[in-house]
Amino acid sequence: MNYYFKSEKRKQMEIALAIFLGVVLICVTALAFNKLYVNGHNSGLVQYDIETQIEIVEDSLQLNPADPYHTPVDQEDAYVIYAGRFSDAPDSRYSTIGTPLNRDWLTKDEWDGNHIRAMKLSPFDKRKLMSRFKTWKELHKIDFIAYVRQAAEEEKLTFPQLNVSVFIAQAILESNWGLSELAANANNLFGHKFHGQKEGFLVMADDSPTDKFTKFRSEWFSCRAHSMLLMRKYGKRIKGYPSTKKWLHALCGGMTLQQSQAWVDRGGQTYATACYKNSSGGKECYGEKLQKIIRSYDL
Repeated sequence: MNYYFKSEKRKQMEIALAIFLGVVLICVTALAFNKLYVNGHNSGLVQYDIETQIEIVEDSLQLNPADPYHTPVDQEDAYVIYAGRFSDAPDSRYSTIGTPLNRDWLTKDEWDGNHIRAMKLSPFDKRKLMSRFKTWKELHKIDFIAYVRQAAEEEKLTFPQLNVSVFIAQAILESNWGLSELAANANNLFGHKFHGQKEGFLVMADDSPTDKFTKFRSEWFSCRAHSMLLMRKYGKRIKGYPSTKKWLHALCGGMTLQQSQAWVDRGGQTYATACYKNSSGGKECYGEKLQKIIRSYDL
């Protein structure tokens, strides 16, 4: 009988202990979850609204040196890689991601998002639209790099000495990611001047307000013309293995404004006047701009 009561008492104690431990475990779990929720909510990693989610996507597209497409470009870089030859846009209507509805190209102000800043929207709606626009820009960059890389690799089969990294960087710089008026309306991705080609030309402001630029039947013709120009005029300057550095040097006759100017003074020709003359008053040579793009996007 005593053994029976002792056994029952032991069972009751074990049940009570199990219940107590269960309650403790639930409390600890609840506290841990609450802490995780609060910290996550404050950091934007666990609990967030749609707008914050867009910002997280945008942040995820920033530069990771191991990822060729996720490269941050600050305001200075954004200005540097924005090509000239852009017209002032007429009054436009814009899509829900901030892009023009009536044309395929963007002005510099639009590329920088100033058109959204000027819109008569509430701060919340303006911030949301800007987030979508920035995300669209980063995704467009990924697509453009992939597109031009494929074209460059195909051109390299015909012209083995071509440098894919330089080819892509020039397309980015000369066409502002394919979004310049010249690129959109003339399929001209590399800023080629007009020299009597039968396809005709567009007049765009560059070295002068009335510079003529070649119209191409397609972007493929633009890429092929660029490959031929590089090989005919600049590739022959390269001795030995055609490295990226050698190609950049060949385009400008040097890697600084001073070196390129000295090259021009000796009678040499450069791919662009930006090799020896920075129109924005900066100190970067055309070759240095290309080098920055190549490094930033791990081309």
